[in-house]
Amino acid sequence: PEDQSNVPTSQDEQRQRVSREFLSTEESYVEALALLCKGFLEPLRNSRTELGLSMEDIGLLFSNAELLLQFHGELLGKLHDAEIKN
Repeated sequence: PEDQSNVPTSQDEQRQRVSREFLSTEESYVEALALLCKGFLEPLRNSRTELGLSMEDIGLLFSNAELLLQFHGELLGKLHDAEIKN
């Protein structure tokens, strides 16, 4: 009889698909947050006086986008590390 201990089961395959989808979604989210911060938040901060905006106004618009980017960037790194180990 053939050793089937290394043959993936349908449950394993489903778990891998879900894991890949989660990783892909997290990558897209981090890219979108980075675009938000780089393409909108930073230019807005740099032009705030000309636009008549205070830092408080910008904070209300973008609340904690940079904190979310940092957190999800770290999470994405850990997810990549976990995927490499598996």
